[in-house]
Amino acid sequence: MINDLMLLKRHNVNMVRTSHYPNDPRFLELCDRLGFYVCDETDIETHGMRTAGFDESYIKSWDHLTDDPAWSVFGLPRIIINKQNILRMMKMVDDPHNGVTFCSGSYGTNLQNDLPDMIRSLKGRVHFAHVRNLKFHSPTNFEESAHLSADGTFDMYEIMKALYEIGFTGPIRPDHGRMIWGETGRYGYGLFDRALGATYIVGLFEALEKENAK
Repeated sequence: MINDLMLLKRHNVNMVRTSHYPNDPRFLELCDRLGFYVCDETDIETHGMRTAGFDESYIKSWDHLTDDPAWSVFGLPRIIINKQNILRMMKMVDDPHNGVTFCSGSYGTNLQNDLPDMIRSLKGRVHFAHVRNLKFHSPTNFEESAHLSADGTFDMYEIMKALYEIGFTGPIRPDHGRMIWGETGRYGYGLFDRALGATYIVGLFEALEKENAK
């Protein structure tokens, strides 16, 4: 582990994001000692939804037992589905190291969730942000849309405003993307559409900075 981390340092890499699996505590101790920003994820994201157009390979994601959506699937309960539950998780280990990857698409599967309010309640505990939009056809029927507010159900400006107001300075990214302009590849990971999403997010942030500089 030491050799791997030192190799990252030699290449000016100062952040490590883990992927949904428990990590050896020694790894986290070494990252603290060597000065790495660690996004140590646990498996509570939305991976289990499938909408028209997804190929059969995507259905493999149903095996994530603690994922959203915010309702039971095949009798399996969901855990982190609202503000109350997420704040309870934060209080279990009341330490800045214990934070969240705030995914608007995951928490947004529960239409009762006020996403900007949730973000504001997590000041200092949001370590990574996935900013994406969903389009709902009914409370339990939705699809991931393009990132613009007009393309989906969420007010993306208000989500970005909440992140700005809590002083969030961590990594932020769009999430999935459509296949547009003739692009081919893994469904849901269109490069062009994700680039458009990133540009839109940067534009919203610039607007917020200029608005608050007045």
